[in-house]
Amino acid sequence: LLFYKQLKQKKIFLKNTCLILLLSLLLSLPGFFAKGSSGRLNQTLILNSTEYKYLYKHYENNCHNTFIEINPPLTFICRLKYNKYSTPVLISVDSLIKHLSPDFLFFSGDEGAFRNPTQSGHFYVFLFPFWMVGSLILFKNFKKYYIPILGYILALLPSTVSGEPHATRLSILIPFALVTLILGYQTLRVYFKKFKYFPQIFTLVTGICLASFVLNYS
Repeated sequence: LLFYKQLKQKKIFLKNTCLILLLSLLLSLPGFFAKGSSGRLNQTLILNSTEYKYLYKHYENNCHNTFIEINPPLTFICRLKYNKYSTPVLISVDSLIKHLSPDFLFFSGDEGAFRNPTQSGHFYVFLFPFWMVGSLILFKNFKKYYIPILGYILALLPSTVSGEPHATRLSILIPFALVTLILGYQTLRVYFKKFKYFPQIFTLVTGICLASFVLNYS
């Protein structure tokens, strides 16, 4: 009977989630077809970026100069690695790796000074271990947490296809990052259950960091 109730609750949850996603998609569709939306996409899409094209052309030239000195020349390797089909993939993978790195969330943050305090992540540095543990729990229990994992990945896409990590475009990542942090906190709290002051110390450190932030940037 308990299993039946859990299964029923899971089906209701999935049904409501799908309904919310469908309604959100329908409400977003007018924006996709609005006048000027495709122009903005062409401006921000990194695959159309002249800067990235020149950068990978530079890589290709360096590769060519390296392998042409070998006897026999192995320049075909450069043509295989850098061409009109592989270069967009390399650019996209490079951008995705930057977005998956914890450097943006906890250490350096957005390069744009007007969007982020200089050399400061979007979460306090001391939360990094919680994020690591939470990420491990998410992927270890993929079947249970596949919805926040999928949401985390989808939230990365708007900024990923635009180049460097962007605080505004990555704002939709915050709820999924918080889920990861909460999982990490709950796991470490159970692990250090013999240490009864764990929640109090966590609250104290958070308060100190918050006070420091307010004093420095208010």
